[in-house]
Amino acid sequence: MTLIECLVVISIIALLIALLIPAVQYARESARRSICINNLKQIGIAINAYSASNSVMPSSRDGFSPQTKLLPFMEQIPLYNSINMFGHYSDLMSINITAASTTISAFLCPSDGFGSKYGGQSNYYANLGTGFGSARRLPNGAFSDETNISVADFADGLTFTAAMSELLITDNSPNLSGQRIVYKSTYFANDWMKFSSDCQSLQAGFEPSGYFRGSSWLKGGAGNTYYNHNLPPNNNCCTMYNLMIDAAWTSSSDHSGGACVLNADGHVEFVGASVDIHVWRARGTRNSGDN
Repeated sequence: MTLIECLVVISIIALLIALLIPAVQYARESARRSICINNLKQIGIAINAYSASNSVMPSSRDGFSPQTKLLPFMEQIPLYNSINMFGHYSDLMSINITAASTTISAFLCPSDGFGSKYGGQSNYYANLGTGFGSARRLPNGAFSDETNISVADFADGLTFTAAMSELLITDNSPNLSGQRIVYKSTYFANDWMKFSSDCQSLQAGFEPSGYFRGSSWLKGGAGNTYYNHNLPPNNNCCTMYNLMIDAAWTSSSDHSGGACVLNADGHVEFVGASVDIHVWRARGTRNSGDN
């Protein structure tokens, strides 16, 4: 074989490798996204089983997350029984550190490699709805940490109301970027739409907060295990100063172009980051007459 022939063969091999690697990467991500969708479907089955048994959606009135309440319906009864349910809200993590540090694969999206960094993390958050203080003053989502919500309260229909979606896990590492950063404003605002718009474009007055997100599935509360529909997927995530409940807790993922969403009737869909903001906000509310 001549030198020219060798170079031709090498060039062909290099071209094949260049074509093959993206195809392999795409296939792997497609498999990871399928696992993520299946995880949400299993959570949806658990939500429907819980609401059928208790006549209401799981809430966080006692400080524990909806995910915690779903454990008995996800073949996690021993773990659920190990949790001390009678502590003060500020002590829930410390008195349940073993349970809170337990990794549950069904709560993790494999596309987010951050989930293996610590124990007990979660990528799947419950939908609080839209607005400021949406868990309390504006309980218009599928879940609330103050109010019992029943299936009958879904005036827009279960099919048209988001129940859960993904959020990228984050911590206070100094080298975070993109949707892993949780920003906070240096000012107070009364208009949640204006605040969300400022967050989306990162107007002056926002800075990285170093806030942990998705650190454990055990504890309820905005930013811990709840998100809202103030901004479409893969936009910025911002709190108003240090007020966790007055914020844009935005759905995010490492999937290309959007995030997976579990609807209240149990079906899962992939929603693109380019979704119209009004449509996204409508899907976040259960009783706004905008189905």
